[in-house]
Amino acid sequence: MKNIHLSQIETSNYFSDIYSKNISFENMPWITWAVDIDLLNNVINWKFNNPLKIFEIWCWIWTESIFLSKIGHKLTSIDLSKDILKLAFMNSNIYWVNIDFKEFDITKNIENQFDLGIYDLVIDRACFHHILPENRLIYMSNVSKLLKSNWELYIRWFSDKMSPSISWDGPFRLSENDFYETFNDLFWNIKINYYKNIPAPEKNKKEQIWISFNASKI
Repeated sequence: MKNIHLSQIETSNYFSDIYSKNISFENMPWITWAVDIDLLNNVINWKFNNPLKIFEIWCWIWTESIFLSKIGHKLTSIDLSKDILKLAFMNSNIYWVNIDFKEFDITKNIENQFDLGIYDLVIDRACFHHILPENRLIYMSNVSKLLKSNWELYIRWFSDKMSPSISWDGPFRLSENDFYETFNDLFWNIKINYYKNIPAPEKNKKEQIWISFNASKI
């Protein structure tokens, strides 16, 4: 694994620290309040043609949860923060969508927490690149348990082609090999795409190079 950063803390501690400081979303350059361009391309071109049962890892700013629900899909969406989940629930009500928001850490034991083997799609935008290497196989196992056979994981993270943060902390920048090393035993039919996410004009501080993977559960 190519680890650009000098420090990395537990995922739950990292997000607890962000949430506890009440950092404004407006000050985070990677948040645009727009649906990710790679997700839009998947919706437009070939994916999500029929209503799907979707499990979203880390609802975060809830934009994609609400978007996918508005176009007809059934969402279960998790996050580590009760406060974020409350805000997500409030915003889903504004848009008249019904999303099942739950507090959960995807690196913990998933047994008896959710119905397993019932989801058509698991999506993750920007959670996995916070997870420590020793927890990645737990993540992969949990994702596999959630999915129906031959259905799909769709995951996006900061690419190793993207420069590190100024403070040299925060998310890992990850490569294609990081995906294969973690998911190759239980997933196949892997498709890879590098893309530049659409920045909000007032936040266009540096280039955001993301990498996305679509892979089917064996």
